[in-house]
Amino acid sequence: MSDPTSGITCPDMRRVVREALRNGWVWDGWTGTTHARIRWPETGDRLVFGSTPGLASWKSLATDIRKTSGVEVWRKGNRKRSRKADQTTGFDVGRAARETAAWGDQWGEHLEQTRQRHADAVAELDRLRDNPTRADLEKARELVRVITVTEERLTQFAVPFEAYRMGSAR
Repeated sequence: MSDPTSGITCPDMRRVVREALRNGWVWDGWTGTTHARIRWPETGDRLVFGSTPGLASWKSLATDIRKTSGVEVWRKGNRKRSRKADQTTGFDVGRAARETAAWGDQWGEHLEQTRQRHADAVAELDRLRDNPTRADLEKARELVRVITVTEERLTQFAVPFEAYRMGSAR
C-alpha cells in the first residue's frame, strides 16, 4: 500500500498528517488535485487541507486536529521535560548540619526538622528509583521539588556561617 501523504509537497504538513494518521485519524482521500481530507472516526468529523499550503497553514491543521480529537500532532518548541531538571544537586546534608552546629541551639530544632524532611524525601525518591512505575513519576517529581527547596533552606543555614568563617560577613 502506498503512502497517502506522498502527494503533500509541504514537509511540515506531511509530518502533521502522518502523525495524525498514526494517532487514529483516517485518510479520507483527495477532494481534487491539491486538497485532501482526513477523518476522525469517533465523531466522523472531517478536516480538509491543502497539499501545497502557503505560509504556516500546517499549524492551523495541527490546531484543528487537537481541537477535534485531542490528539497532539505538533508542539511549539521542545516541550519535553529535561531529565536534568529532575536530578538532585548532590548537596551534603551532614556537612551543612556540622557547619551550622556552631550556631548553638538557636536554630537546632528547626534545622533538625528540615534535615529530617530532606532525609525522608531522599529515601522515598531512592525507593521510587529502585522500582519505577509510570504512576510514581509525578510523585518522584514532587519529591525532587521538595528536596531542592529543602536543600536551598539548608544552604541558607550554612551560608552565614561560611561567610563568618571566611571573614567576608559585613
